[in-house]
Amino acid sequence: MLVIIFAGLLTVTYRRFTFSNLLYLLIAIFLTCMPSAQIPAMPNPYRGWLKELFGLSRNPYDRVIHFGFEFLLTYPFRGLMVRTSNVRGWAANWLPVSLILTASIGFEVMESLVAKIVSPGTGPA
Repeated sequence: MLVIIFAGLLTVTYRRFTFSNLLYLLIAIFLTCMPSAQIPAMPNPYRGWLKELFGLSRNPYDRVIHFGFEFLLTYPFRGLMVRTSNVRGWAANWLPVSLILTASIGFEVMESLVAKIVSPGTGPA
């Protein structure tokens, strides 16, 4: 659902916030990978491939997506900040990184709280 909302938001604000093709590519890569990370039953060829390639006992796909959130969305977020708030210099590079990491931490906390509410006692001790 978040992917649809985010894609719709990009479409609606296209004329006001026109980004470079690289920014749209990074966002598109992230949006294509995100749904299959959130829905374990959704078919994804990369899940098994990563596990077999590195000989891992657990599937690393969720970790890759979390890294992708920070890596793929920091640069587009920087572009948005520079256009809307006229941030320049070192702050234009530091603020997007810190805000994206903060959003990631907030999402993880929210995710753990929902997991405790929905299925209490099944997580790590």
